[in-house]
Amino acid sequence: MLRKPSELVRAVAEKLARQKKLDIATVDDVIAEVETPKLRAILARVRAFVDSANLPSGQTEAL
Repeated sequence: MLRKPSELVRAVAEKLARQKKLDIATVDDVIAEVETPKLRAILARVRAFVDSANLPSGQTEAL
C-alpha cells in the first residue's frame, strides 16, 4: 500500500509541474533529494523503465 506523499514529494511535484520539462540531471537531483532509501530505489527503477520505453531520436524515423 502506498503512503500519502510527504511535503517534500508534494513540493518536488509542484516544482516539476511549473517547469513542465525535465532533463536527466534534474531527475537525478530530485531522486537524490528523497530521504527514504526504498523510495529512492523505486524512483530510480521507474526512471530506468521510462528511459527504456522512450526511443532515442532518429529511431522513430526508421519505424
